[in-house]
Amino acid sequence: MVGASFDFEPHFVEVAGHRMHYLDEGGGDPIVFLHGNPSWTYGWRNVVPLVSPVARVIAPDMIGMGRSDKPALPYSYFLHLGYLERFLDALGLDRYVLAVHDWGSALGISIAMRRPEQVRGMVLMESFTVNGAIPADLVGDPSPWAETIGPLCMRFADPIEGPTLVLEQDGFNDTVQTMTKRALSDDEMAGYRSAYPTPESRTAQLAWVSQILAPEDMILGNLTEFERHAALLLGASFPKLLLHASEGMINDRNVTWYRDNVPALDIVRVGEGYHYLQEDQPEALGRAIAEWLPALPS
Repeated sequence: MVGASFDFEPHFVEVAGHRMHYLDEGGGDPIVFLHGNPSWTYGWRNVVPLVSPVARVIAPDMIGMGRSDKPALPYSYFLHLGYLERFLDALGLDRYVLAVHDWGSALGISIAMRRPEQVRGMVLMESFTVNGAIPADLVGDPSPWAETIGPLCMRFADPIEGPTLVLEQDGFNDTVQTMTKRALSDDEMAGYRSAYPTPESRTAQLAWVSQILAPEDMILGNLTEFERHAALLLGASFPKLLLHASEGMINDRNVTWYRDNVPALDIVRVGEGYHYLQEDQPEALGRAIAEWLPALPS
């Protein structure tokens, strides 16, 4: 059932001198959910109860996001990756499944490249591969809604206009509704915004959107990292589950590419939706993951 409530016991762990917030529900083999931007663990609220009966569900808020600390840091890709790796170590996780969405998919694929012995499998939802997205020649014509959100996000990424829109006007959080097909309630939108109440609290949101939509300004290391992601997906033998919805911003348009090129892959269409599948189809998403996990090799 879809709802706005976020009734989970909060957990915190210190990483590099700052607290990271995370959910820790259920028991058994762990699955780590990684959110994207401008989201936080709130987006998993209707998925976690469906997966926690068969697994230990861990969902961190990235540093600078959600209920994690928001120190004054340069929120680069590799800074987030460093905090995430230390988060996994702090919890003593040495064997887990990754469930990844949006920017969380980029981070998750980097984790799998660096720690292949730890990753049992990966659930991909609206996931990035090369240069923050699927290769351009595979995307095809953009959907009408993507034509709307794309130019808007380019304004967020603009070095002059972006800080006003994202930090001062809180405009990026509004795009959660734009990237969700069903109408979110006022309480649900308030839930997303609750973790970002001030301009300073939205600094990491601005950094993320600037990095993905202005690749020419990204350091060479970022581009090299993302270019390796596709190679990992093409060569990794661990089990993968691709969840996609009709009209999805990324993966629905490239299912054939995934099916033809990515090994050890199961594909499930969860219904209609845009980019935030966890909002449009939380029950189908949760059930698909819960049914897939028990079949993984131990």
